[in-house]
Amino acid sequence: IESDPPMLLGARLTLEGAHLHQHHNVRLQPPTPEIIPPSVEAAAPCRWTIQQLDGLFEMVSGVARAIGDASSLVPVRSVQSVFARLTQDLSDDIKRKEQPRVPSFWRPCREDRLIQLSSLFEYAPCGGTVDCVELLLHIGLLHSPLGWPSRTDLLEVRAALKDKVPKGASWPDFYISPEDLETLPLFSDPNGKEADFAQKNAPSTTSAPSTFDRARAQLQWVGRVLQRFAAPAQQMESWALEAAAHDFLVRGQEEGERIAEQLNDLRSTSSNSPRSPTEGLRLGLGLPNPKALGAADPLGDDDEDDSKPRPLPPRPEMPRNLPGRPAGGISVRQLLAYLCVGATPEEGFATALAVLGPGPTLPS
Repeated sequence: IESDPPMLLGARLTLEGAHLHQHHNVRLQPPTPEIIPPSVEAAAPCRWTIQQLDGLFEMVSGVARAIGDASSLVPVRSVQSVFARLTQDLSDDIKRKEQPRVPSFWRPCREDRLIQLSSLFEYAPCGGTVDCVELLLHIGLLHSPLGWPSRTDLLEVRAALKDKVPKGASWPDFYISPEDLETLPLFSDPNGKEADFAQKNAPSTTSAPSTFDRARAQLQWVGRVLQRFAAPAQQMESWALEAAAHDFLVRGQEEGERIAEQLNDLRSTSSNSPRSPTEGLRLGLGLPNPKALGAADPLGDDDEDDSKPRPLPPRPEMPRNLPGRPAGGISVRQLLAYLCVGATPEEGFATALAVLGPGPTLPS
């Protein structure tokens, strides 16, 4: 009490006779909270931060919404425009007010480099389009100290998801929640590579910030990407491809029949004559009707049946009673299929067969 400056009393005091008692268990005010510094992600000159990835994700999502396509395909030119806006050289005044939207090595970027970047994700037969999920995942994992998930990592993910297959579903055609996604052994860092990377690119601050869990934040970001560009069920996608192929064959056959009808002079009849051309020619030559004699008509079109194309099989029926996608659900097939890539097509195909191979169907 007599200290200078006086000490702030935090506990209750009682005076009993000539004795002053301090009750430490009765607090007059809450204790001073421990100061926990905020976590700050290390900004490397070549690697995208989570904040920058969120900005790229929002811009690509806006392009997909503007196009109105349910799939994850967007035009190549739109992707080039997005990167051109992000990598443009801003003025010094704007740089002081806003956070960098791309790593420093990406500013500025020439147009030919952006065209070259977009062409890496353009494949036949979908020429002129880019898969948003593939583009975002490659940008998000670019220059990661953990690298791309290996086949061993993906097999561990499969083992972790084995008990999460719902009844009546088969591997890998089911959905998981974002909470289940965060428990998967994806981007695990047992050797502390992310910590070493953050130490090399530590930000300049007056006090040391808290540790930023880049691996966990990266996994959450991947979940947001897959939630935004959710893939349809594999059964519906297979039916859509088979139905589209059947419709294409039907249109081709109908078009062939229409062209053959227009080019066949014998089948063209005059609107004023009720007789066919072969019948009028037969009567003019005085020939009997061969059909009455049970013979083939040399002037008719009985032999046209042999040249007709074979009938097509029936159109495949749309699958029914499929389990719907839950709110916020993430497709396991979509998650693992995008991660099953390799240095060569053969390596990626072998990884996909090992990870996405059929599993036992659980009883319903």
